[in-house]
Amino acid sequence: SPKPLVSSSSPAKLQPAVQQLQKPNSVPPYKQKLSQEENEIVEKLRSNDQTLKTLDITLNKISSEGAKAIAEALKTNQTLETLNMYDNNISDEGAKAIAEALKTNQTLETLDIRYNNISSEGAKAIAEALKRNQALKTLDIGYNSISDEGAKAIAEA
Repeated sequence: SPKPLVSSSSPAKLQPAVQQLQKPNSVPPYKQKLSQEENEIVEKLRSNDQTLKTLDITLNKISSEGAKAIAEALKTNQTLETLNMYDNNISDEGAKAIAEALKTNQTLETLDIRYNNISSEGAKAIAEALKRNQALKTLDIGYNSISDEGAKAIAEA
């Protein structure tokens, strides 16, 4: 005989999920979409630890959402001098967020964002930020999908 689609145990199974949805969410919005690694990186940057001068997050599967959270932390970070984000997947959205952070961050001197699936759109955002940023001395943005137009914007900045 076919099993009933709804059993008497179904409501009990749903109850914890319903209760969970009703609880106020105490996790900050930026943490909700991030991996544990991304959260740890963001917290490290937010701490403004005086010993944190270099952060190497190469090959950490950083997403555009992770890059956005890192960028938010960079806006207020006053210790980091070198950020290696080589070979992640921050894309144009992440590059734009990093660009916004570069407009206010005054300590970052070296930024490596090679192999991050960034196109000319992201490169142009970085270029605009470079016009304002006085601290950055080294930018490595190679091995992305930047056209001549994007490269020209970077060079002019």
